[in-house]
Amino acid sequence: MVPDLIEYVNNNKDKVGLYYYHYPLIQLHPAALTLSKVMIVASKDGIKDIESTIYKEDLSKYFDSKEKDEKKILDGFNKLFKTDISLDQVQKPTINEELLKDKTMGNAVLVGSTPTIYINGKKDKTQIKYKTLGK
Repeated sequence: MVPDLIEYVNNNKDKVGLYYYHYPLIQLHPAALTLSKVMIVASKDGIKDIESTIYKEDLSKYFDSKEKDEKKILDGFNKLFKTDISLDQVQKPTINEELLKDKTMGNAVLVGSTPTIYINGKKDKTQIKYKTLGK
């Protein structure tokens, strides 16, 4: 669903906004914690379309969602995006701080699943009302 949402927003940029916050659900997907941190680093390095690619791609070709080994997850990300991000970059305190800010925001707006969609300040439990925006 996330790639469709991103595409919709990209096609309606003048009328619709999208805010992406990292909110790794590590109880379900332990690899999401490291993946979120690597995505933050890659974004700061100017890598484009990270979110679209992550949600479209079959990540199991690169690592298991239950993986906890940061090096294996990082190697998979680097292979997918043809990048050379290091563990030192991923483990910087500033990256953890940024991730904590995103998680704090998610907690504040009662994120319980991904994606969580708000339309004009109201949570959209159907996750499809965005398709009416911009029309």
